[in-house]
Formats: sequence, structure tokens, C-alpha cells
Amino acid sequence: MPTTEIRETTVTPDASGLLVQIHISDSSQPDVAPAIHITLAVRVPAYEAPLLAHLHRTAMDIAYTALGDLREQAAAEIRKTRLDLKPSLRG
Repeated sequence: MPTTEIRETTVTPDASGLLVQIHISDSSQPDVAPAIHITLAVRVPAYEAPLLAHLHRTAMDIAYTALGDLREQAAAEIRKTRLDLKPSLRG
């Protein structure tokens, strides 16, 4: 099973902090389609000499909170239909 890793990070300073862009994938080979590919673009505060790991963690924490909120909204929408949260597989 391929390992999901941070494949690329771009950090761009601006007037309100740092824009951290993180590309996450389980495929390191360009000719292999990844099962998961995530691109995050998150504004984080300007820190004094942060490690790249600090920026990764802060950006992922912010994204995790936003995704959690969206996940709960989707669950509430599904519950309104009285269907199970997990759909049945075809087959």
C-alpha cells in the first residue's frame, strides 16, 4: 500500500501572514494515478523562524477544523433524508 506523504510545500509571505500550500498524495510517480490527492492552501500567522513542520501542522490544524465543520454539515444533510451516513456499495 502506498504511503500518503506531503509531496510539495510552498510558503509565500504576505501582509497578513504566510500562505502555506501543501500537496499531499499517496503516489510519488507521475504516471501512477493517486488514490488520494489533497491540496491545501491555508493562511497562517507569521511566526518567528518556524520549522517547516510548524507550518505543516498549523495549516493542517486549520484545515482539519474547517473540514470537520463541513463533514458535520454533510452528515446533518444526510440525516434529514433518514438514510445511513455510509452509502451502500454497488454490486
